[in-house]
Amino acid sequence: MYIGLPGCLEEFDQISAKFQSASTEEKKKLLRETENLWDKAKGLSNQKSAETYVKVMRKIIDTSNFVETEMKRVDKILKGKLSKEKTDEMNIRLNILKSFLVKPKKDEL
Repeated sequence: MYIGLPGCLEEFDQISAKFQSASTEEKKKLLRETENLWDKAKGLSNQKSAETYVKVMRKIIDTSNFVETEMKRVDKILKGKLSKEKTDEMNIRLNILKSFLVKPKKDEL
């Protein structure tokens, strides 16, 4: 059973878990897979979340410590005065970033 953070998508979280420990070539393949899933995302909020996953993956491929620095940047933004809509958007971004820090689970049987 999947219980994700607000804004997170199950299929994308599964890919992000594999993405962390993948080689550069594997990361590029996972990115293409994620881009294909993004095309199939239904609903505006799911499309926006899918877009965030793709952008984060692209940045990770280019910058090794992107997740940590981006989380600090978003935290700093959240401490300022923001509209409710912008606060929600930043919290969703933070939740998606967290999915790239979670260690992949081994299948239990």
